[in-house]
Amino acid sequence: MATWDGFDEAGGGAGVLAPPRGGTRRPRFLRKVSRPSRTSGGGGPEGPPRDRGDGGGDGWKDEPHRDRQPTPPTPPDVASFALGLTLVGISTVFLVLIAVWLLLWSGGDGGRVQVFGPPRSLWLSTGLLIASSLTMVRATRALALRAPERQRLIRRALGASFLFGLGFLAAQIGLWLQLYSAGLLPSTNDYGAILFALTGLHALHVIVGVFVIAWVWLAAGKPHTFRDHRLRLGATYWHFMGGLWLVLFSVLTFVR
Repeated sequence: MATWDGFDEAGGGAGVLAPPRGGTRRPRFLRKVSRPSRTSGGGGPEGPPRDRGDGGGDGWKDEPHRDRQPTPPTPPDVASFALGLTLVGISTVFLVLIAVWLLLWSGGDGGRVQVFGPPRSLWLSTGLLIASSLTMVRATRALALRAPERQRLIRRALGASFLFGLGFLAAQIGLWLQLYSAGLLPSTNDYGAILFALTGLHALHVIVGVFVIAWVWLAAGKPHTFRDHRLRLGATYWHFMGGLWLVLFSVLTFVR
């Protein structure tokens, strides 16, 4: 029971209300609710987790940034690097074959070179491959346009490059048939072996390029999933094949 300062229950007089016996107790709304610490193992409700700086792990947002692993290269970078290595390997193989061709011709007995066929087929093949490269340039320039005009022009230019590439392969087949009619085969002599190796390997890489053009042409028909780097990588490969053929054309036609 509460008492008054200076008086008990039986006495009178003025005074202030003293706290009840048994200790000081705070009102309910002033009581401090104890919360378990994060490091303790006790139970009890915890507040929502704070945002972490690295998206996971043990560090909190206000802790110093930890060392992070380098960001892996993007797919276009990886594809460009792989294409560069491929083109370097192709160049090495053809440089070796061209060097062997030049050494054979400079070593004498140049009459064997005269039977390798009429240059008309080589001129036709060269014209078709140049036309195919020009249409590929139009396809890459169309990337700067807006849809749907850009997709239409890309597919049209790629279709022309595809047809010119097939024409180049047909001209190469005609050249090989003429060489066969002239009696020059890979097994005839060293010149025949190098000649068929140069033209045959290049035609094989052109076939790969034709399939790449067809694949990009199909992908261009889906604007929402089409990626520009696919066309650029395909164009780089195709222009490389065109430049390589110009080197072969010069060696086979003018080195006499």
